[in-house]
Amino acid sequence: MTTETEHVGGGCPDVLLFADFRNPHALGWRDGLLDSSVPVHCASSEPCEGFDYSPDLVGWARGKVVASGYNNRIRQMLSSIGRNEGSLTAAHCSSSISKSQILESLATLTRYRKRRKFLETVAGSPGSTIIHALRIPYEGVSLCAWRRGDPLVVSSWGQDFAVQANRDPLLARRVRELMPRLSGFAYDNVEDLEWAYRYGLSVRVPTLQIAGNFGVDETLFFPTASLERQPSVTVLYPRGLRDYVDHRLFLRLAKDPVFSDCRFVGVGLAGDPFAEESRDQNDQLSLTPNLGRAEFAELMRGCDVVVSPAISDGTPNSILEALACGAHVLAGDIPPLRALSAELDSESLVLLSLDQYERWRDALIDTVARIRDRRPNSDSRPLLPDPYKRGANRVRVREFYARVLHYGDGLA
Repeated sequence: MTTETEHVGGGCPDVLLFADFRNPHALGWRDGLLDSSVPVHCASSEPCEGFDYSPDLVGWARGKVVASGYNNRIRQMLSSIGRNEGSLTAAHCSSSISKSQILESLATLTRYRKRRKFLETVAGSPGSTIIHALRIPYEGVSLCAWRRGDPLVVSSWGQDFAVQANRDPLLARRVRELMPRLSGFAYDNVEDLEWAYRYGLSVRVPTLQIAGNFGVDETLFFPTASLERQPSVTVLYPRGLRDYVDHRLFLRLAKDPVFSDCRFVGVGLAGDPFAEESRDQNDQLSLTPNLGRAEFAELMRGCDVVVSPAISDGTPNSILEALACGAHVLAGDIPPLRALSAELDSESLVLLSLDQYERWRDALIDTVARIRDRRPNSDSRPLLPDPYKRGANRVRVREFYARVLHYGDGLA
């Protein structure tokens, strides 16, 4: 496989970015580091064309265990809720998550030695490179037995602690081994930093709050003048089919008669039987497959409201992108979004409990009324804090890596 090393860093340390490069978040980090002139080498934890990866991992692609365990269990629960219009809540799935995550950990921990040996072959001279793993349960645990003396950095995404480590004793043990070894920790929400300290991260270790995909690309996600928008209010569901997001609540809103003059778009729901049946009964509802970045951004710029009924999550990039485009957001009431809401202090982000459909309905009624009242007024979007903006993070991440290197030198 080819090596992906670009840009001379102007004094910034070399970084080995270890991630699943099939994931757009990982590609966002790759692109962000290159734009920041950080000398970066990319190594994929899963077989991925165009990136270095271990041949020993071919045939072990992550997801097979989960697909036969956790995902299918959640889908069965959704089917059982089914026609009575119920919504999936954390209480429905908490008992099954721990079992499925243990299955996932058994598969992951079986492979972590192979990943570590692979990393050693591509990391260069010992101590000369920052090793940055872009998830705790998958890439991070591969560093538990790292002995070369390189500064180690791990990023947490969304559910690394709250859903996975906290409910899986095998993974929790590895995380407790990993945290004290780190020279840097990146996180997308404050709750994850608090969990990292509980798992043994030193309070002296440099930390960086940063969006999971390196931040909103403001060349793609920006407000569109109201005169360029659709005449009817457009309500967008951007989350696709995810086990921790209740897309059925969105579909229930779409067929509510009170919103008959609104347009609803479900991204990533095309092909889902329940969604397809809902569309057949509702002319206002459109479904799309998963979209490319440019097409998704164009759709986001043209929407007025984004609905994200998440049961658990980090700080979803789609919500940050919606806010950057000037859309109003109705989202599940989860801790990371409470923190974001407090930072924004804006009516543009409304948090709601998933088990109370009437509140979602009332919130959407109020939001649609406010949107119609302010048209054709100018941009009313909230100002995103720096950790969520790609441009600001180009500077912040270089400063973070410098602090990591300094911290590592102090330990040496």
